[in-house]
Amino acid sequence: MSRTSNPRIRQVWQTRIDDQPNSGLSIARFCDQQGCSEASFYHWKRRLAQAPQGDQVVELTLPGGVIAIIPLDPMIALELILRYSAPLAKE
Repeated sequence: MSRTSNPRIRQVWQTRIDDQPNSGLSIARFCDQQGCSEASFYHWKRRLAQAPQGDQVVELTLPGGVIAIIPLDPMIALELILRYSAPLAKE
């Protein structure tokens, strides 16, 4: 098991990311207080936004066996649709 797939680590980072806006601190000061780097904070913020877990997604099995995993958060869903459909539109 890789370090990033550990649910405990994911939860620690999700809590940090959720707590930062309410802390009243800049991200730099918040990270300093938490003992983590800004780079790690942004990495996990991106990672958690791109890969929602648990009941935050709906799995849809399409014809041919393709499985679409759709985030329930509409902004995350829209971001993923735009990100992955853009290359298709260029073809």
